[in-house]
Amino acid sequence: MSGPTVVLDTNVFVAARRPVEKAHAACRTILKAVEEARLTAIVPTVTLSEVYVGYVQTGTREAGDKLMEEMQSSPQWVVQGLDLPLAKSAAVVRSETGLLLPDAIVAATGIAHVGASIVTADTAFGRAKRLVPVVHPSSLARTL
Repeated sequence: MSGPTVVLDTNVFVAARRPVEKAHAACRTILKAVEEARLTAIVPTVTLSEVYVGYVQTGTREAGDKLMEEMQSSPQWVVQGLDLPLAKSAAVVRSETGLLLPDAIVAATGIAHVGASIVTADTAFGRAKRLVPVVHPSSLARTL
């Protein structure tokens, strides 16, 4: 792994694809930094599922497949599956913060990867800040 390690929430990928999103430029900067191995990105499989839905809905499944293949073959992308310890941690996070389960899985992934920050534009993650560092995409992008 190279550079700082971050856990990417779904909205980073969505904003990077949608120029109308407020965090569009910042999210594109972040994904470019991962591609250039200046950041290591951990992506929970639940995030990949949510991202892939967008590709399917827009008829660009091939582009989604390409992204998934890149994530599997590049060391700067770490795909984090949901194993039993992570599932239990996510349940505790959900119980303590009230986050929706997919968000609780993202937060638990950040907790499991000590030193990693969650990158998200979702203000609901503020409820998890006492458990794991949370950074807005524009804040991270300014440091890249």
